[in-house]
Amino acid sequence: MAGDFFDFWLIDDEHLAIVMADVSGKGVPAAMFMAVTRTLIRTFTVPGTTPAEVLTQANDVLVSDNKEGLFVTLFFGYYHIHSGEITYANAGHNPPMAMRNDGTVEHVGDATGMILGVLEEADYTDGQMQLALGDTLLLYTDGVTEAAGADGEMLEEEGLRDWLAAMDGRSVHDICQELMVYTDQYRNHEAQDDVTVLALRRQE
Repeated sequence: MAGDFFDFWLIDDEHLAIVMADVSGKGVPAAMFMAVTRTLIRTFTVPGTTPAEVLTQANDVLVSDNKEGLFVTLFFGYYHIHSGEITYANAGHNPPMAMRNDGTVEHVGDATGMILGVLEEADYTDGQMQLALGDTLLLYTDGVTEAAGADGEMLEEEGLRDWLAAMDGRSVHDICQELMVYTDQYRNHEAQDDVTVLALRRQE
């Protein structure tokens, strides 16, 4: 059973919530921790709260009943549909990649707090990023960047950035599907970590 999960839903008429997360461990405990985390994020996300406030509340609950000693890395953002602005909090997760409309690729959204489920009263802050028309934001788990080839060399952020640059102009569907295939081929079809990706493109 995988510990990765992603989610997205409309908070109100102007804001889309986006989540990418990776729970430590495997099997039933990780799956249950994943389900609880997803439920907490959705429950605490109400108009007027910020991503950092939601993560703070979710962390408090997870820490209070974490008998298995699990944790979760998680990127959580509010995407303003009309302006392209994203307010986010990042609990130790891989920073997303922004594919800009000029063909450049950069990592954005560095961690703004520690992983969830470990430390009581952990501190999370909000960050800001901007998507211009035609920009694409790629969220992913470490199964992508930590994919290891036969020589043991991992793909890492640089390899992902180079691959994404070559995908300029492709649809978000193609980017996600072909990245899954590319990652599988890079690690020579050997089972390693879970791979989960989600792409968001700003359009008129």
